[in-house]
Formats: sequence, C-alpha cells, structure tokens
Amino acid sequence: MTTSANELDERAHREFARYGRTRVYRGELLRHPVYTRFLHWSVAIFFVLSLLTGFAIYSPWLFHWIAPLFGGGPRTRALHPWFGLVFEVAFFFQFLNWMAPMAWKEADRRWMRRVRQYATNDPPGALVEAALEEVRLLEKLDYRDFKISVKSSSVPVMIQAYRRLSEVVPYPLHLGVTEAGPAFTGTVKSAIGMGSLLVDGIGDTMRVSLTADPVEEVKVAWEILRVLGLRHKGPVMIACPSCGRTNVDVLDLAERVEERLSGYDEVFEVAVMGCAVNGPGEAGDADFGIAGGRDAGFIYAHGEVLRKVTQTALVDELFGEIDAWIAGGMVRPQRKTRKLSLPVVQAAG
Repeated sequence: MTTSANELDERAHREFARYGRTRVYRGELLRHPVYTRFLHWSVAIFFVLSLLTGFAIYSPWLFHWIAPLFGGGPRTRALHPWFGLVFEVAFFFQFLNWMAPMAWKEADRRWMRRVRQYATNDPPGALVEAALEEVRLLEKLDYRDFKISVKSSSVPVMIQAYRRLSEVVPYPLHLGVTEAGPAFTGTVKSAIGMGSLLVDGIGDTMRVSLTADPVEEVKVAWEILRVLGLRHKGPVMIACPSCGRTNVDVLDLAERVEERLSGYDEVFEVAVMGCAVNGPGEAGDADFGIAGGRDAGFIYAHGEVLRKVTQTALVDELFGEIDAWIAGGMVRPQRKTRKLSLPVVQAAG
C-alpha cells in the first residue's frame, strides 16, 4: 500500500472506532456492530437450544440427560417449537443484514440505465462515465492518489475515451489497448492507439498488451516512446522499402545493421538506404548511413559522404565509423535541420 493508502486506512479505523458502526455510502443502511453481533449470537444460541430440545424429544436415551436441563419432559416439549421459531426469526433478520449492503438502490439503477444507454449509443462515453463514477467515490473518501485507465480493445473507442477524459479530470492517465492480439496485430493497434494520444501529450503511463512474450511488450512500448522522441535510449534505425530502384538486398542489409545496433545503448540515428536516390537525403540527415549501389555503396556521417566502399564491406565500415565516433566522445555537429531532437555535442574549441 502507498503512504496515502495507509493514511486512508488509518482514518477509516478512527471513524469506525468513533461512531461504532460501518458507514455505507450512497444512502445504504447503517449497520451497527452491536446489532450484528446480537443477531450472530441469537442465531447460534437458539440453533443449539432447538437442536438439544429436539434430540431430547426424539431420542429416549438423550431425553434422560437433556430434559432435566430444561425443567423436565413437558417443559422441554413446550420450549422446542419456541426455540425453533426464535432461531428462524433471528436467521431471517441476519439474512437481511447480510443482503442490505448488496441491495440496489434507485440511484444505482439510474446510474446503470445511464451507463447502459451510453454503452449502446456511445461506447467511449460509457467508459468515461464509469471512470468518473469511481473518481467521485474516491474523492468522497478524500483519496486522490490514483491513476485512471479506460482501455478498450477498439482503438477508435479507446482514443476517444482518453481524449474526453483528459478534458475533465486532473488525474494521471494509464494508456493501453486491451487484448490487442498477437505480436504483429497488437503492435499496430498499440502504436496507433497510444501513439496518437502520446503525441498530443495525453497519457502518463502505458501498457502494451500482446499475446506474446512479455519481453516483446516492453520492446514495443520502448519503441513507441522512442519514435515519438519521448525516450532516448539506444539507436534509431530507418530503412527504405524494397522498391524497384534498389541495387542491393535492402532487407538483408537492414537486418544485419539492426542486429548489430541492438548491442548499443548510445543515442544516435542510422539510415540504411538501397539506392543513390534516397541515399543523399535520408542517409545524409541521419548521424550515420549507408546507401547501396551497383557493386559498391557510400558511407555517410553527419550529413557528409565519407567514402565509397564495396557492398560486402558496407556494414563493417559503417560500424567502424560509429565505434570511432563513440570513442571520441560522441561529438555531434550542429546542423540546420534534424528529424529527431537528439542531443547535440559541440566540438571542443
């Protein structure tokens, strides 16, 4: 429990000790412990008395032992139905005492009708209304240390619900597309749903829910934050599609680069291009890049073409430049335009 939750628990115990009762909100019955204990003991005692007198009446052997306790046989036979009646009455009131807190009041019915109407005609509104009801209950208890989540398996419903909720509550929001599905489908849903909210500054925590290894959930969450520029850890790679202009196996080239980049924690951008058309623009904008060509390719660093190398040496030459740059203190020159807000380190002097 958090500190705030402990304080709430202590205040609740003080209230119970002060009033001697359990306070039930929303107009429900106030149940006094004295009344509740009286019913408990009444049910137990008269059940035992009814049982004993019944044994005495119907068992000749027990009659000689039990009947004297109640003043003899005739009196035992007279008391037995009364004990049974009192037990039944006490049990009936005890049952009502148990059920009273669970009984639906008119206010509850009105709220359910309203939420059901929302769920039919306005699913995002139903999520928001249900969340606000919980918020009102917690605020009535003077408890405000919480986050709100209105997850949905429908991406449009989830986006609308969080947008509406962010306009009416000051509390942090926990984002998520629930039951998003397998790795591929779930990643697409999560990126669209949470990404569209995060880019507008909505959301404080997040959970990616995939039908996959939980490690994959963490990877997807980190990638969503990285591509939005909200977290900076590890390299960012861009790669062109396998279009008709490529003069190299871009898929193989990109997979090799991505595999080797997984061992770096430093923040930088790498571009893998398959031809000379996209190379100067995309690879030139990244920190480092390679652009394939016929039998050879180009190595880029910080917007400049460094040299032309054979295709077989492209990856090794690229990482040679990256390692040398890291060893030299990761000095990143200032440039007029950049796609990502990466930290800039000016050269000394």
